[in-house]
Amino acid sequence: MEHFIQISEIRVARSPAVLRTVVGSCIALCLFDRNRGIGGMVHILLPARDGKEDGPPGRYADTAVPALFRKMQEEGSTAYSLDASLFGGAVMFAFSTNGTRAIGLRNADVVKGHLAALNIPVGREDIGGASGRRLIFDCATGRIDVSVLGMPDWESSARGKRKNLR
Repeated sequence: MEHFIQISEIRVARSPAVLRTVVGSCIALCLFDRNRGIGGMVHILLPARDGKEDGPPGRYADTAVPALFRKMQEEGSTAYSLDASLFGGAVMFAFSTNGTRAIGLRNADVVKGHLAALNIPVGREDIGGASGRRLIFDCATGRIDVSVLGMPDWESSARGKRKNLR
């Protein structure tokens, strides 16, 4: 069974499910429970809710990480059985930094802070750059195939290997 994860969506699935998404400046956070064959993904748009009451918890990094972790716990996962992977955070437009840290990189910083607080290690990441990424996450194995948009497949695969992706 395949699921395409939209912006702000949080999904947890059991083997043999496959989760897919495409991110640019957004962050895709993947959690994998190696003991149970459970995978979770959230497609994060912004770093923080900042008092806003609108929007689903998956939209904001500060609410998405705890929400995804809770969903994984509901399936029997613990922080000690989880591995995290982060992708995205591209600077898609030259004007998007405007003298501040790019939003995608700020998203990644907030996600990493929340994962550290939960004692969930980040095993893999491919953050930044100027290109979007297409992800395919196999919940049975934890394998995440990443292709960089606008790059030939062979070049994208080589890039993934250099980034130590599983």
